Amino acid sequence: MGGRRKQLFRPRFPTDYLHIYSLLGGTSETLHKDIEQARRMIRLRIKIDVWSQGLHESIRQNSRQVLEDTYVRFPPRRVWLYLKLARAMFAWREHEDCLDEQSPRKPASASPPLMWVNGPEDDLARASKTIQPGRIGRLMHDAVMREMQIKALQRMASSCLLSYNKMFDVNAHTYMYMYLLLAVVILLLACFLSSTLTSSQLF
Repeated sequence: MGGRRKQLFRPRFPTDYLHIYSLLGGTSETLHKDIEQARRMIRLRIKIDVWSQGLHESIRQNSRQVLEDTYVRFPPRRVWLYLKLARAMFAWREHEDCLDEQSPRKPASASPPLMWVNGPEDDLARASKTIQPGRIGRLMHDAVMREMQIKALQRMASSCLLSYNKMFDVNAHTYMYMYLLLAVVILLLACFLSSTLTSSQLF
């Protein structure tokens, strides 16, 4: 599992994304360091959640916010790489949560790497020349966070609907058995009454 996850998150840049990286000021000289820094940003973000377990949610959220506010001040190309990794991790978790017997796992070779799925950060990066300097990092970050929140809510709604449908199916079967049992009881009672009436007529 760990090896496959590393494979999915390995940043082998397709040409289109190298172009986006260069639009944000990236070069072949900065690429290696930016990738490493983006990975460290992800690890620190995860550690903040781990370290703050057990604390009040408002404190945890404030810690996340302080960290993210710091991140968006980094060079835009590094923020972009961080967001690509964050979206890849979110997509991986979503993929894992949705796997079931009716939705078999697709081999990794059948899909593009999770990191290289077009997102709002890419659209904003392509238009970065028209955006006020110093704002692109914040805009990309907020757009990606909003997208992930919407997808999380959609998944939650789908899960609730599925649970409701399963509950409804169980109730429907229960009601069907109850009606069937009631019909059998009524039939037996009718047969009993019929035989009783017949016996009374004979005597």
